[in-house]
Amino acid sequence: MRKNDLAPFSWNDFFKAVLFLLGKRKKTYLLLTFVLILVLTFGALPPYIIGKTIDFLSSYTQGDSLEPFFVLVIFGTITSAVASYFRLQIKQSLGDILSDMSYDIRVQGFEKLMSLSLAWHDKQLTGNKYQRLQKGIGDLWAISYFFGNTVYPTVIGVAYTIILLIFVRPLYVPLVLLYGIGFCLILWYFYNRLQNLNEQLNQAMEDASGVHVEGLGNILTLKSSGAQKKFGSHIALREKIKKQYEYEIRRVSILQWQVYQIYNAVVLGVFLIYSGIDVARGILSAGTIVIINSYLVQITNRTSDILSNYEKILESKSGIGRMMNIFWAKDVSVSRGTQKFPPQWKKLILDQATFAYSHDTTKTALDNVSITVTRHQKSWHSRKNRQWQINLK
Repeated sequence: MRKNDLAPFSWNDFFKAVLFLLGKRKKTYLLLTFVLILVLTFGALPPYIIGKTIDFLSSYTQGDSLEPFFVLVIFGTITSAVASYFRLQIKQSLGDILSDMSYDIRVQGFEKLMSLSLAWHDKQLTGNKYQRLQKGIGDLWAISYFFGNTVYPTVIGVAYTIILLIFVRPLYVPLVLLYGIGFCLILWYFYNRLQNLNEQLNQAMEDASGVHVEGLGNILTLKSSGAQKKFGSHIALREKIKKQYEYEIRRVSILQWQVYQIYNAVVLGVFLIYSGIDVARGILSAGTIVIINSYLVQITNRTSDILSNYEKILESKSGIGRMMNIFWAKDVSVSRGTQKFPPQWKKLILDQATFAYSHDTTKTALDNVSITVTRHQKSWHSRKNRQWQINLK
């Protein structure tokens, strides 16, 4: 659990949050994920079958039996179809679990908000809290899709590539490992730079959204008091701050891509040189090179997908963290009076009253206020560039 809203939400916190939201569905979800990873290993078969087919046809002479060729094609077709069927069935089941989680987030999130005291709610705008829940659900779906379609296939692709190379050409194993290590270093370096920026961007987005919701909810009050221009300039300032964060995130993201593309080109160039020498010397067959190259292309395509979506995933992870601050929130202790409020009251008199927010009592929002409000009266007051409405029932 994080100490405050601005503390970084780590991947460890993210996995704890997912387990928390899964509730009783943990075992089912983890089992389906494990089976999905096993099914993804069948992605190694199509390139392998194509490579072996090339080797067979390149050495084929008229009169030889075509039985090995037909066996390869039929085996590849059946296994690919069966693997695709089960993969999609598992994803459907995982999607159903996510739909159930989304329902729980909306219902339990509302119940959690209702259980917290007014002192806790004083700290944030209503629109801010609503934005956290709504955005958190979308972020949960985005990260689930990212892991299922990008992260898991990438890890599995690296695994079966290394296993193949161990048997056919161990010399290439260090190259694959170095590529993976280098990519992780690039990701780690830019992750640290983008993490705080995305946390601050999320805060700016929530503030802007919260201000919009509050303004639209009180539009009649704003117009009747003539405060719409000042409120509009406040919105413009919030949006300008948000825009500056977007500029900086985009600049860092472009730099990340430039480093990655240069690194990718160097590694693939080294592989082409070594593989070409091995084919020329007869160490490896053309079909084997096709298999290895296909696996490497799969890996580079997946790592490219990771970089393409990683900025959004960081933002989504941050959004989930901000949503979890509601579920993990501890209520604010408030001091209460010793006497009950009279049930049959007729008017409320404030004489030289001072008002301050409970989360920051060192600063007063209003002071020396004297007001008399009768029961069922709705009144509007303005003082020192501050407006407030009183509606007592």
